[in-house]
Amino acid sequence: MDRRATDRRTQTGNEPFVFNIEDILKIFWRRKALLLGFMLMVIIPGAAYIFTKPEIYRANATAIIEEQSISLTDFRNLIPSMKFDDLTLDTQVNLVQSPGLIEKTVKDIKALPAEDKKMFTKETQESLEDMGPGFVAGNLFVAPVGKSRVISLAFKSEDPYLSAKIANIHMGNFIDYNMATKRQQMSNISDWLTQQIERLREDSLAKSQKIQEFRNESGIIMGKNSQELVYQQITDLTTQLVPIETQKMNLQARADAMANKGGVPELLESNAVSDLKGQLSSAKQELKSLSAKFGTSHPDYIAAKRRVEQISSDLGRETANVKTSVQSQLETITQQETFLRDRIEELNKQVDQLRDKEITLESLESDLESNQKLLSTYAEMLGEIKTQMELNRPDIRALSQAEVPLFPSGTSPMILMAMVVIFAGAFAVGAVIVLELIDRGIEDVKDVQKILNLRLLGVLPKTKSPLGDITGKKRSAYTEELKRVYLTLSSKNQPQTILVTATKSGEGKSTVALSLAQYLASIRAKVVLIDANTSSPSLATLAGTSAVPGFAELLIGAADYSKAIHRTDGSLPVIPAGNQKDYPVDILASDAFTKMLETLKSQYDYVIIDCAPVFNTTDAEVISRLVDQVILIVEWSKTPKKKLKHVANVLRQFSKDVPNVILNKHS
Repeated sequence: MDRRATDRRTQTGNEPFVFNIEDILKIFWRRKALLLGFMLMVIIPGAAYIFTKPEIYRANATAIIEEQSISLTDFRNLIPSMKFDDLTLDTQVNLVQSPGLIEKTVKDIKALPAEDKKMFTKETQESLEDMGPGFVAGNLFVAPVGKSRVISLAFKSEDPYLSAKIANIHMGNFIDYNMATKRQQMSNISDWLTQQIERLREDSLAKSQKIQEFRNESGIIMGKNSQELVYQQITDLTTQLVPIETQKMNLQARADAMANKGGVPELLESNAVSDLKGQLSSAKQELKSLSAKFGTSHPDYIAAKRRVEQISSDLGRETANVKTSVQSQLETITQQETFLRDRIEELNKQVDQLRDKEITLESLESDLESNQKLLSTYAEMLGEIKTQMELNRPDIRALSQAEVPLFPSGTSPMILMAMVVIFAGAFAVGAVIVLELIDRGIEDVKDVQKILNLRLLGVLPKTKSPLGDITGKKRSAYTEELKRVYLTLSSKNQPQTILVTATKSGEGKSTVALSLAQYLASIRAKVVLIDANTSSPSLATLAGTSAVPGFAELLIGAADYSKAIHRTDGSLPVIPAGNQKDYPVDILASDAFTKMLETLKSQYDYVIIDCAPVFNTTDAEVISRLVDQVILIVEWSKTPKKKLKHVANVLRQFSKDVPNVILNKHS
C-alpha cells in the first residue's frame, strides 16, 4: 500500500472549509433527528394556524377622480378664509379612511332593511348591532391603482355578503360626501363672488364719477390730436416765436452796423439815400471842376458849393430817418418777443400744475380699469360656478361596484401548507448548517499542534467495524493507521503504560483503546486492557467479556488477578470496570492503584488504561500522573475546539510527557 496515499497526517486542510454534496448529505443524515425537530417546530404551528383560521372573503369596489372643468382649489388664494378639499389621490385615500365616513357606513349597515340583513350569515346577524367603527376600519383597505386616478376600496370579512355590502355602502358614502362638499363649496364661492361683484360695480361707478368731477375741477379738456389745450397753445406760441426771433436778430444786426459805422451800411440804404449819395458825388465832382477852372470866388463855384451842402444836408436827414425806422422796428419786435416768452413761461407753469393733476387722473383711471377687469373676472367665474351647479356632476365617479365574492381570498390552504413545509425545510437546513459551522471541531491536522499544542499520533478513518478491521485477514486503512500510531508512539521512548481518554463521551475512546490493544496483541506483544471508566464503562460489552469481577474488585482486594482478568475470543487480557458500587472515593489516587500498575507492568509489555472523559470526572488527571503516555481521542470535526483547548491544558499540566492525539472517525 502506498503510504503517501494513506497517511492522513499529511492532510493539512489548509484550504478554507467548503461543504460538498456528500458532506451535506452526511451532516443531514447524522443530524436527521435535529433536522426533523426543526421542521416540526415550524410545520406544527403553521398547520394549526392554516387549518384553523376562518375563511376570509374580499369584496372590491373602484372609483375614479374625474378631470375638473373648474378647480375649486384655485379659489384657495382668492378666499383664504374658506376651506377647500384637494382632489389628489393621497387626500382622497385618507378621506375614504376617515373616522367620520366610517361611522356613517356603520350606521347605514345597521339601518339596512330586514330583507338585506337576512342575506348575512347567522354570526353576522347576531353581532351586527355590536359592530363598531374599529371593525370596519381594521378590515378596510384603500389604495390608488398604479399611477392612474383610480381608487380601489376593498373590505374583508368572514361573511361574503357583508364584505360586498360594506364596500358598496362605503364607496357610495364617499362619493356622496364628495358631492355634498363640492356643492357646499360652490355655493359658498357663488355667494362670495356675488357679493364681490356687487361691491365692485358700486365701486366702479363711484370711481367714474370721481374721475369726471376731477376733470371738471382741473379744467382738463382733450384737444385735437388727443393733446390737452395747454400743450397746443405752447406749441402754437413757440411756432410764432421762431420768425420773430429771426426778425429781431436781423434788425439788431442792422442797428449794430449803423452804430459801428456812424452811417447806414450799403445793405441797409433806402432808394432815397442811394439817390442822394449819387447826387452828392456828382455835385462834388462838378465843384472840383469849377474850382480848378474858375477858382473858389467864381459865382458858378459858389453856386455849386451851395448845391453840395444842400445835398449833404438832405442825405444826413434821410440817413437819420433810416436809423430811426430800424430802431423803431427793433423795439416793436422786441416787445412781441417778450410777450410771447412771458406767455410761454406762464403756460409752462400751467403745464407743471396739469402734470400733477394728470398723474392723479391716471391713478384714478388705472384704479377704475383694475376694478373693471376684476369685475369681469369675477363675473366669468360666477358664470362657470353656476354652470357647474346646474350640471350637478360629481368629481368622483364609481367605476365598479363590489360583487359578493364566491371564493375566499388569499392562497389556498394546500398551497400555504406547501409553502410552510418548504419554509420549514429551508429553516431546518439552515439551522443545521449554522449549528454545524458553529460546533465544528478539528478538521486540520495542523490544528493539533497549532491550537492544542499536542502531538499527533494518527488519523483513524471512519469505519463500520473498527474491531473487525483489526481481526480481519485483509489489510485495511484502519489497521494501517493503527500501525502508524504504534510506530509513532514507540519512536522515542518505548511507553509501557498508556492512558486513553477523550473530551466527552461518544468519540470512540473505548473502541480505539480496544483496537490498539488488539493490534499490539496481533504483533505478539503482551498487552492488558483496563477499563478504568468510573462513569460509564463499556469495554466488557465491546470485548464480549464478563463485567465482574474487575477493576473495582481488584483495587479493594475483593478479587485477585486471575479472576479480575478476562479474555476475549482472541485471548486478549481485559480487566473490566467491575461493580461500580464498590468504588471507594479517590481509589485511583490510592497506593492500591499504583501497586496494581507496577504488578501489571512486570507481567505485560503494554498496559492500556481506558478511563472516563475529562469533562465527566477527574480520573484522567489522576491517572495521567502515573502513566508513561497519554492519548487523547478526538472525533474529527465534532469535538468543539474550545473544549479541546481546555482538555489539552489539563492533560499537559498533569502528564509526564506531551500528551498525544488521535483524530478518530475521519471521513
